[in-house]
Amino acid sequence: MGNGQIGGNSSVEWIFVHHDADGNPRNLTVGTDVVIQGPGDREGTTRVKGLDPISFADIGGRPGLIPGHFVVTLSFATADEADRAMKAMVQRASTLVILVPAVDRTNDTNPENRGRPKEIRIDW
Repeated sequence: MGNGQIGGNSSVEWIFVHHDADGNPRNLTVGTDVVIQGPGDREGTTRVKGLDPISFADIGGRPGLIPGHFVVTLSFATADEADRAMKAMVQRASTLVILVPAVDRTNDTNPENRGRPKEIRIDW
């Protein structure tokens, strides 16, 4: 369980938090919960935070993207599943909430899941 945020902040900033069974933030363990590439020891922290040090103006500037925008891609098992998710989408003021089914890839022998993208992808 957990949550994550990605957004503009004079660059692109991301934060992810893991939660215990009661919904409280829990300490992360390097090598088990998170892999940190580079210097620094993050043992005992409840969140992982990082940033892509590009300028704000460069967000969405890669070929195929839209300048100034994040592109969020949601992957579903079937087109019907995607249609159901669209119909169930909820607007809360200026926020859209959509449910994306998680895929259990543990010992996955389902050929349909081979090469399938992760459920949520964010490009900038």
